Amino acid sequence: DQACNYSTTVVSVNGSTTAPSFAAEPSSQASGITFSSVSSTGMTINWTAGDGANSLMVVKEGSAVNANPGDGDTLAPNTAFGSGTQLGTGNYAVYNSIGNSVSITGLLKARTYYVKVYTFNGSAGSENYLTSSPASGNQVTVPGEIVSTGLNTVSTSYSSGAAWVGGIVPTQYDNVTIAANDIINLGSTQKCYNLTVNSGGKIVATTSQVLQVYGTSLSCAGTLGDPLASASLLTLEFGGNLTISGSGTIAPYRIRPVTALSNVSVTIDAPTTTVTYGVAGISVDNTGNDNVTFTINAGKTVNVLGNFTTNSSATGLGAGSAILNVYGTLNITNTFNNTVATGKTYALTVYNGGLISTGRFNLSAAHQVQASTATVNFGGEIKVNGTSSTAVDCSHPTITSAVVGGGTFSTTSSVGLGVALGNASGLDITTGPIRTTTRNFNVNNNFSFVGTAAQVSGSDFPATVNSLTINNVAGVTLTSATSMTGKLTLTSGLLSTGGLLTLKSGDCCTSAVVSTVTGGSVTGNVIVERNIPAGFRAYRLLSPATTGGTIKANWQEN
Repeated sequence: DQACNYSTTVVSVNGSTTAPSFAAEPSSQASGITFSSVSSTGMTINWTAGDGANSLMVVKEGSAVNANPGDGDTLAPNTAFGSGTQLGTGNYAVYNSIGNSVSITGLLKARTYYVKVYTFNGSAGSENYLTSSPASGNQVTVPGEIVSTGLNTVSTSYSSGAAWVGGIVPTQYDNVTIAANDIINLGSTQKCYNLTVNSGGKIVATTSQVLQVYGTSLSCAGTLGDPLASASLLTLEFGGNLTISGSGTIAPYRIRPVTALSNVSVTIDAPTTTVTYGVAGISVDNTGNDNVTFTINAGKTVNVLGNFTTNSSATGLGAGSAILNVYGTLNITNTFNNTVATGKTYALTVYNGGLISTGRFNLSAAHQVQASTATVNFGGEIKVNGTSSTAVDCSHPTITSAVVGGGTFSTTSSVGLGVALGNASGLDITTGPIRTTTRNFNVNNNFSFVGTAAQVSGSDFPATVNSLTINNVAGVTLTSATSMTGKLTLTSGLLSTGGLLTLKSGDCCTSAVVSTVTGGSVTGNVIVERNIPAGFRAYRLLSPATTGGTIKANWQEN
């Protein structure tokens, strides 16, 4: 059962009609397209012919060939692209003969050309094309090459012909090289294909400007941007699958895709990259971005001097799916927002040897309406080191986002570091927000329960915490023995201790206390420790922990 093309065309001969007569349809399609002698204006295309007598080649710029020939169609090819017969829109015949190779011209630099080859039998008017599964392929033409003059030791505008050899200003279809000692100032939004910054060369922005790189390579041995947050004004946008490499100073204001691009990626392969934007240094925050992948290679470090935000809104601007792969180190000064937009997906994976160190880890963005996935593989780690009361923010009461995997989630001893929990099950290894194989919460951390439904502390709640805050009108129940060394704050709701809460006492002046109660209450026993130093002959007065007020009010009236 061969695929066949039929035509309803009839012709009139001396007053009678006859159906057109087509040659036999071939049974084996052309295959194996390869490309050679590729330049900025042409290329040679080779293939293995099918079992038909002839081959028809159709070429289209920018997207796949989307129109097939019909039986009986006689197409006039031309090896100068765009001059042969056009099928549909933008699909041009470039070859129609018995061979298996053709050289075409008339192409533009740094464009992708898509090719299909059909085998067929028959001469003019009797062609029978095999249109199922034609041979297909695509090839990018060579970009232009533009180099700065090497004479721009004083900042020179990117858009000035004087900055470049031959006086030609680069476009998005040109590879650009910044020569040693040249200082090139963007001045406005600028574009290139691939970018090379030689040692001693600089490409900077003295006002907020954008550099768009549409190729696959940004290699910097010199300077790109500025490592000082106050001075870095260069936003780097990628227009394809870009790899950033080089041992120079790579310090853009932020990194994001070009507007309206999907299925693009950026891979960080430079030893150190510093991103200085305080709001959303690396993000999917341009209109129309979707399916964007960020990768940090093993042994490489990215320092974000602000926030890392995957999606900046629920819908519209920045509402795209994203993937983050961390094989190296990602240091975030402020907040790591693990957010996912409405109807989209987000997946974070920290691989063996990977580390994310962040001031704040947020699983509860206000606009997030569905779960995100964060996986820490064995040998990987997420470490939170900030001082915010919500440094580990799992406060959203309905989100089921979680950190999973065989790796480690840890917190440091930073003063004030807090863990906010809004889910009903608290810290639970199977239903809670933190489910990695290893979970290390520092004993100096503060925990707050801020849900809207009744909460439990969870089977994985630490045995020792610094402070505990209850701010849930529906109440909180301790489900495992908990020792507290700092302050118990009752803001709203009932804390049911079940006899599992101990207010610890240190060597001197470090006893756990109950803060002034502004709302809420406690039910169940609480063990209160009081340390009595040895070696002194004196009377000791033992009483409940108190803060503020007079001795009479605390010890006699209460």
